[in-house]
Amino acid sequence: MIHTNVSFHTTDKRLDRLYTCAKDTLLAAVKDFGERKLLTDSPNSHTATLNYSLMSAETLADYNTDVAIDSVRAFLVTPRKDGRLASALSCKDTRIYPSYETVTGFSFAEEAVKLCYLVKNKNSAYSKQLYDTLSQFDAYLWKMHDQNSNGSLEIFHESESEEGVGADRFPSIIGMTNSEENSDSPFPVESFALMAEAYSIRVALSELALMLGKKEESAAWLQKATAVATKIRGFLWLGGFHACFDRDYRGGILSTLSINNLQLLYFGAADQPMADALVKHHLRNKEEFWTPMPLPSVARNHSLFDPNNEFCGNPRGVTYRRAIPALEKYGYYSLLTELGKKLLCATGEDALFPVTFDALTGSPQNIDREAKYVPTASAVLEVIKRFFGVYADRETVCWGCLGMGDASSEYRFTWGNDVYLVKAGNGVTTGSINGERVFTVTEGTRIFTDLYGSSVRVANVTNEAIDCICVCRDQTFSLHLEPNESKDLK
Repeated sequence: MIHTNVSFHTTDKRLDRLYTCAKDTLLAAVKDFGERKLLTDSPNSHTATLNYSLMSAETLADYNTDVAIDSVRAFLVTPRKDGRLASALSCKDTRIYPSYETVTGFSFAEEAVKLCYLVKNKNSAYSKQLYDTLSQFDAYLWKMHDQNSNGSLEIFHESESEEGVGADRFPSIIGMTNSEENSDSPFPVESFALMAEAYSIRVALSELALMLGKKEESAAWLQKATAVATKIRGFLWLGGFHACFDRDYRGGILSTLSINNLQLLYFGAADQPMADALVKHHLRNKEEFWTPMPLPSVARNHSLFDPNNEFCGNPRGVTYRRAIPALEKYGYYSLLTELGKKLLCATGEDALFPVTFDALTGSPQNIDREAKYVPTASAVLEVIKRFFGVYADRETVCWGCLGMGDASSEYRFTWGNDVYLVKAGNGVTTGSINGERVFTVTEGTRIFTDLYGSSVRVANVTNEAIDCICVCRDQTFSLHLEPNESKDLK
């Protein structure tokens, strides 16, 4: 198997310590589960989840591909006879106990596929097992969670939601019978989060089928994925409100404006106009989600907002982890830079990785309960990687060239026999592969290349227009870039 490793050092002592503590938190959460080692949600936990652990395992793959792969494989053997995957695995006294309660918020399909590229073995036993398991789970979802056959997936109890039992965003339906008020359960609820997840699963199946030489199946899965995205846009997306909302069993709108809308972007289920509208009207709205520490779980001005409720209140570390790929998929590099800086500021003072942050001050919340939450540490490592490091996204290499100001840094990514190096300082960033310079570029940018440093693209990741110089191989390019704009070097 191809192995990886990362090292990062900077003269910015605060950031250097933050990186070390985040890495240590991630590695300390690797626990023995029988014959395997799996990544859990914190160093104090003995539970791995499909919601958060495999998302963080994608980060762990930079340091230990074996554990990252095993963290996926452990779930691939959990399907029940009907195809439903375990949502969590707990280990006690060397025995492993699966749980099948949750069905939404699973962050694993695309993450698991990316590992096929990282280990440079796309047509492998792992890929085939992943394809078979996802196919079974897809069949389960559409057989068991579309009971009214309307092409929209349902959850049947709040326990199946990411929040679990006690979720406040599923209010009872109030009605009148014989002049007396009564309440009725809203379930089954048409869930846009589950639909977005189902879209991601089908896209992953299309990609896996292509890896395995099943071209016709790949096209069929992509067509099925498109049908899911179309249903989301036509049934669960309310254009006048620029957001998605769940529906109760009667078709009524559940009015909570939730950060779960970000999952539309995370799973890639929104089209570009939907993403633009969501960012403009909600994520950037200071009354709703653009609080001093952005992205609370529900809109800040919603009556349901409760700072003492993890799922209805302050921003969660896992939301920041999801926001990173979510914004990248739709070209919001500048917004990601703003969010990333806020996250580094909120965690950097004491190098704490809480479950939630105060929406108004950014201070860590409930730190006595948990100050080493792996999804938060994972988000910090991913931000540092995008600002000052280098990583592979399938067959594209992404180089972070935000710059270090008065400081300097060196980020080294070892991938099999190859070493990718990023050095930043004095207003420029240089990237090299195996000691050969690929580029030197003005700070405030991000570079995209193929695996060999060719096919170069430059993006502006700041919120201001910049004029930059990029020296690539033996050529010098002068570029003017608006925020989020990218240009190919030809």
